[in-house]
Amino acid sequence: MHKESLLDFLTRMATPLDVIVEWSHIPKGTLPVFLLDSGNVQTARIAHHKKEYTHLLRLTEKRPSKMYLAHIECLVPFGSIGFSAYVEKHNLGNVPEAYLP
Repeated sequence: MHKESLLDFLTRMATPLDVIVEWSHIPKGTLPVFLLDSGNVQTARIAHHKKEYTHLLRLTEKRPSKMYLAHIECLVPFGSIGFSAYVEKHNLGNVPEAYLP
């Protein structure tokens, strides 16, 4: 599995977003990733569909956060098996066999 933390990856490879964009304006082949500050810990959430994106935007109103855009194929090692299956099912990118259920 992947040894680099998602935060390190985002800092190195993703594009920070300083403005909120409409879901329809998210570039093809990328997904928004939210870093949410919960006080003692930062959590990262990948918004892989519009409903999740809207939910995460609401959470950012309540707590400090930062949003990034990252290439889908690069996110696969950090996502859950469900995320990998979603990417594969919807033909959003190449998923290495090791990340499929």
